[in-house]
Amino acid sequence: MFVNTRKAVLEMIHESRLPISHVANLAGMRPNSIFRLKRDPNSKCRSYNVEKIAEICGYKVQWDKRKPDECNIHKIDIDENLEEMQTMNGFTNEIEKLADRIADYKMQNRLKDQEIEELKEKLNTISINDESKKLDFSNSQSECKMEVRLNGLTLENRLLEIQGKKACSKYLGYSENELTELWRPNEWFKFGEHPIDQLFHKESPTKLESAKLFVSGALSLAKTVFMSNETFALPIIYKHKDGSKVLTTLYFDFNISKKIATIKTRFHNGTH
Repeated sequence: MFVNTRKAVLEMIHESRLPISHVANLAGMRPNSIFRLKRDPNSKCRSYNVEKIAEICGYKVQWDKRKPDECNIHKIDIDENLEEMQTMNGFTNEIEKLADRIADYKMQNRLKDQEIEELKEKLNTISINDESKKLDFSNSQSECKMEVRLNGLTLENRLLEIQGKKACSKYLGYSENELTELWRPNEWFKFGEHPIDQLFHKESPTKLESAKLFVSGALSLAKTVFMSNETFALPIIYKHKDGSKVLTTLYFDFNISKKIATIKTRFHNGTH
């Protein structure tokens, strides 16, 4: 079946299990050129780059004579010894793939700039008439520590030292006991499956999968190369108990060596 060059390249790299950075280096390309193929469904890859990538990934390319931008790819049979060697190299490839994920995460953040600016504009439209609420709003925040670990290739996290429970209760509309049931302090969960994640609104502009990929990659690479601590802010929309949206900003200070992230939450609205 003939497909466009974008789909052909992405399929070959995916099936080969080779890291994008490794393929790009061998093909004489920039990794961002391949990341752009992943992000932009209308992007294309030049024919000679397709041929280079096919050779690296173990494929043959058959071009459509009527449509020069489409081709059919065929996997080249490899002997058992080569296949076994590729399997043995799988762990090394996974480390390199995590480096790809960090680069991908950073690219996703750049693509999110427009959405973040839109959120900031929404925050500027929030009006609170009660002066007492303005003071309370400007100073209320909560803080917790999140410990992360890699269990095999699975990223897990747990919450520790939760402070500012009254502020969370006030802005989210839940009692402290109800929130404690969601926080589940000191219990390990797969990243993205923690009970507190139920409070993230589906329209939140920040995709937690991006943070997951970054943290997972950072933990793995920290074993082999030096990585400094990271600080960043994520705009998040929570669901109030009554179903309304609560705009917040989460400030992360991630100590990679200790595998601990200090998270400060700034609530921008949500009091009722």
